[in-house]
Amino acid sequence: MRAELVKRYLILGFLTFTTLIFLWSMLITVVGREGKMEKSITVHMMQKPPSPPPPPPRVPSGPWP
Repeated sequence: MRAELVKRYLILGFLTFTTLIFLWSMLITVVGREGKMEKSITVHMMQKPPSPPPPPPRVPSGPWP
């Protein structure tokens, strides 16, 4: 009886822990991207002419192997 309860609590704790880590990492990536964009915009405004943006990465056309 007691082992089942412990197992259930362990699984619940593990699931909540992983969910929290996942949400936290998503939040960090979103905030980091927004912060980088704002920083680059302010840097470009402070500098003289903004350098042209790099070309987008080439996506291989056709079906994946």
